[in-house]
Amino acid sequence: MLKAKITAAYVIFRLPKLKKRTKDKVNLDYNDTSWQKISYKIRTILVNNPNTNLRILLNNPVIGPNTKFAVMDSYVRTDPSSYLDFKANKLLSLFKNKNADILELGSGFGWNLSLLRNSGHTGNLTGVDISKEGISLASYISDHYNLNIDYKVLDITDQLQLNNLFQQNMPDVIFTYQVFEQLPHESESLVKSLIKIAPSRSFILVESSASLRPRNFSDLLSKIYVWKKDYQTALYRTLKDFERKNLIRDLYIERLRCSHKIGNESAIYRFSSI
Repeated sequence: MLKAKITAAYVIFRLPKLKKRTKDKVNLDYNDTSWQKISYKIRTILVNNPNTNLRILLNNPVIGPNTKFAVMDSYVRTDPSSYLDFKANKLLSLFKNKNADILELGSGFGWNLSLLRNSGHTGNLTGVDISKEGISLASYISDHYNLNIDYKVLDITDQLQLNNLFQQNMPDVIFTYQVFEQLPHESESLVKSLIKIAPSRSFILVESSASLRPRNFSDLLSKIYVWKKDYQTALYRTLKDFERKNLIRDLYIERLRCSHKIGNESAIYRFSSI
């Protein structure tokens, strides 16, 4: 209980302020630090043991979060591998049509798409990310396991790049996982661009949310966390407003009930463009 109180105090009082998204910050966050470390670890694992099972690789604690407390349907103390396996099953449950063509915006090193393909997903899978290091590693994993996943380096806030992407690839489902929280000032314009250039498509956005009513201790910390970081309090309002204006339909929002630490739980936003 003491550790829980310490964690709560950290969430409430010690969170850093949101930093402006700049080119230097993007490079620092997505190319120069953590991505290089993850890339080195994964490549080392596969060089030393090329026959490593993909599910085991993706659930390996050395590339997972430092998990001491996690939301896994409830607030619990856990370990990285058990959390990653739980998260994997949660994500797989989001995509029931295994033939759907899926585009993931902000795919990182391909954790989500690799998991989908490994579970038997037969549709076309495409991932884009601003991180050259992340896309390089994603392509390496795809080639190593013959996953046939297409990855591209792309800044989704660049309208021209976004238009070109959808001219080349019009998927059935557009998917994001913790991407809009990194783009707090671009969320409205990005959603508006996406629903305009990808009509009659399904969207699944897994993003931080402070708009869901707290039901327990971890929910309350999530709300405080999102408010403190200025994470996507705007996304909920944007989507509700777009629904009222008949720009999107079938908007459905639910808790993911899965996060590697209390205070960062996400919501699943499902809707269709018109």
